[in-house]
Amino acid sequence: MKTKSKARAYSRATTITYDTKDHLDIIFRLHGSVWRPVIGFCIFNTLLTLAIILLKQNGIDLTFKDRGHSFMSVLVSFLVVSRNGIVYSRYMEARAYLGDLFRHSRELIQYSAILTMQDDRPGPLMREWRFKLARQTIILLEVTLGFLSFRSQGENVWDNSTMDEIDKAELRKRFNLRENIIQESVVANHSAEEINGETPIFLLYNLKKLIADHVDYNLAPHVNKEMKFYTCVDSFSTAYYGLKRLITTPFPFPLIQMGRTFLFFWVFTLPFALVNDMGEVYVADLAIIFFLTYGYVGLEFVSMEMDDPFGDDENDFNHVGMARAVFEDIYLVVYDSCGGEDASRLRHMFGEVHDDYHEEYKAGHHRKATEIDDSIVIYAAEDSPPQAPKSSIASNGSKRVSFNSMYNSTNGGGNYAPSDSSGSEDYEDAFAV
Repeated sequence: MKTKSKARAYSRATTITYDTKDHLDIIFRLHGSVWRPVIGFCIFNTLLTLAIILLKQNGIDLTFKDRGHSFMSVLVSFLVVSRNGIVYSRYMEARAYLGDLFRHSRELIQYSAILTMQDDRPGPLMREWRFKLARQTIILLEVTLGFLSFRSQGENVWDNSTMDEIDKAELRKRFNLRENIIQESVVANHSAEEINGETPIFLLYNLKKLIADHVDYNLAPHVNKEMKFYTCVDSFSTAYYGLKRLITTPFPFPLIQMGRTFLFFWVFTLPFALVNDMGEVYVADLAIIFFLTYGYVGLEFVSMEMDDPFGDDENDFNHVGMARAVFEDIYLVVYDSCGGEDASRLRHMFGEVHDDYHEEYKAGHHRKATEIDDSIVIYAAEDSPPQAPKSSIASNGSKRVSFNSMYNSTNGGGNYAPSDSSGSEDYEDAFAV
């Protein structure tokens, strides 16, 4: 299992992008490639080949015929390529589950706004219920991603979350923890990874309780509408359990051991057979050994890279960046259904995204930001209302879409616009069209 960084710098990780038509860039790029870990093996095997050639020229022949080596190459190729194929399938399965987490998080908040829009008893309690549902959904997604990234490092995954102290105290009581520290001696028969893995399950339970408590918030959705909420939560739960199954069921060790043993034995005995077979074409011997080592050992390192795609390695999923995009979409739904004040309050709880967005843009990500404009929605001072934008033209010259053109700023239909309509009603989103 790869060691993941404990620092929050992992949130800066971005998915590697490339132009499939730029052959030179793909061949010679180092960032994200296996050249760094493999180049040492290539150089060592090339020097070993050179040593065998020099010894042979001085009358010491260590080479042997390649017949047996050819038979072994079939088994090595099968083990290496089959492992690579299985790991790639697991990699794509994990990505599908990750996409389900994000999709159902979005859908839950969208349904909370749409399916209660025509409720005949709108009021502040409905607005509060929507806000709490959005906040708990973001916390659930945040903690789930924390478990995937730092599940076995002896830290609890809720330390860096925005969970309130009441929920944290309940979790500490549930796992018999002192303060916020996971201690093996305190938690009988539970490892740090097991505790972190149970935390999203507990938060899913809390989310279901909040949905069931809709009566306390003066809501009375039809049973079919209520089941929509539970379906989203259940689908999130299914995706989480799928991810947990993948990360707690590693690739079978005997297959890795057998494949690695045959691979290294075959690769580092290849020079002895090749020099015997190729004769005195020594430059060709060195080149062939270099690239065969790169090919076979490189495929094994590709499998190692894809085996655990959560963290801050170069080829890991940019799951934190994708989650932040989900958070921003949730803020927009909260703005539409509850108003700019609640959207601003929710966004303040979970921090800013501008720096991460710019880092992603520099790295080649061109998904347009969806963050709420601080100059409009987030008050500059506690008692200072936000200022309306002076122009509907973005800084890059493209037109921006005003929320006033997307929905009527009325209190009907369950949409709660801010009471002060002088500023935040003129909120512009960051989609440039």
